[in-house]
Amino acid sequence: NATATPIAETAPTTRPAKLVPALRDEAREHFERHLAISSQTGNRKGEVWALGKLGVLHFRLGRARLANEYYDRHLTIAREIGDQAGEALLAGDLGIEFMNLGDYAKAV
Repeated sequence: NATATPIAETAPTTRPAKLVPALRDEAREHFERHLAISSQTGNRKGEVWALGKLGVLHFRLGRARLANEYYDRHLTIAREIGDQAGEALLAGDLGIEFMNLGDYAKAV
């Protein structure tokens, strides 16, 4: 299956946010703007990057389902354009998140 669904669904949904709300919101706005500009200009690698960052942000906020939507779009586009680095970026981001959660088996 080409989706990241099984990975992100394992994330806790009640993980407390450690990000300052104002900074978190500002980061989200910048990532969403980056995504919009990349989409409008046909910069698919830019879309992959922004989707990954939005996924990480929502994962850290305990929003596993929303994070998964971004991860799924990230992975789909990365595969469509043959962006193996983008696929690797997603794997690395997820590994870091699981390590931060103390789930070292999933982090590897």
